[in-house]
Amino acid sequence: MTEAVFRRGLSDRFVAALARLAEEPGWWADVLADTSLVIAVRDERLNVYWHGQSLFRVTQDPTSGVIRAAIHPKYLIDPALGGEVLLSGASFDLGKLAQGGGFLSNYEGPATLGILKRNADRFAPGEKRGVHDIMLAHQDAVDIEVGLAAPKVPGQRTPVARADIAMFEDAGTRIRLSFWEAKPFTNQELWPDRTGTTAVLGQIATYADLLRQHRDAVLQSYRRVAQNLSTIAAMSHGRRTVSDRVARVASGATLDLDPDSAVGLVVFGYGREEASSPRWRGHRAMLETALGGRLRAAGSTSNLRLTKCSASIDEAVEDA
Repeated sequence: MTEAVFRRGLSDRFVAALARLAEEPGWWADVLADTSLVIAVRDERLNVYWHGQSLFRVTQDPTSGVIRAAIHPKYLIDPALGGEVLLSGASFDLGKLAQGGGFLSNYEGPATLGILKRNADRFAPGEKRGVHDIMLAHQDAVDIEVGLAAPKVPGQRTPVARADIAMFEDAGTRIRLSFWEAKPFTNQELWPDRTGTTAVLGQIATYADLLRQHRDAVLQSYRRVAQNLSTIAAMSHGRRTVSDRVARVASGATLDLDPDSAVGLVVFGYGREEASSPRWRGHRAMLETALGGRLRAAGSTSNLRLTKCSASIDEAVEDA
């Protein structure tokens, strides 16, 4: 069994290449200008997210230093695509489609970026849209889709636990790193199964255990992420900003992590009737106790504030 490694951050060489690219008209300048997109720092890689879908996977060629952006072809469908495809026996007569017709072939500025976003929406479930909205509402949110791998076992696929959001919070003179798992109200993992087991609590416990194993690497990574996000914001010429906490960590402020209390649960997507139901009231109280108060719940993601105390049940009814 070998230890899995957690790593986040871009090298100075990568960041310098991004800064040069930002001064040229093109997709990267457009991404920086579009603050509805979430830029997530990986290990020598960026992912640009729209509603939980990675529009761009950004890497740097190790030899030339050139920045490369890769896009899934499902986002490149030309909205002008029309007509019929003939089914002959068991074969589709794709004609020009077989040679790539029907797909965008050129990036032509913000209009093309808008098409990519609209195409991505076809594949965006409500949970991912909700997480995206929460990210945009919190300047202290520094990462999305945070995967932590369990130790590797030869011959077996390494399981990866994922938290939806990572963010910075005040903790006295220090800044604390926290993680949040997000579930819409209808997600079955939020509710007890036939054995009385609530799957999301097991997920959170697993994530906390992996944070204990990876604690030093996680802290080192997010110090670098704070520096990267600050530099990326500066490239945008004022369109993007970072929070005071992110700027402080980037400048050397102490970042802390307590795995036992680092992971919380976000619940959203319900109405007044569900909010006031005895079933939710009782289950919510259980979740509050199990999570030590690290539960945030509201009917709409627009009412969620992760750095504030959880709303009372009565307030949740009004928010729904």
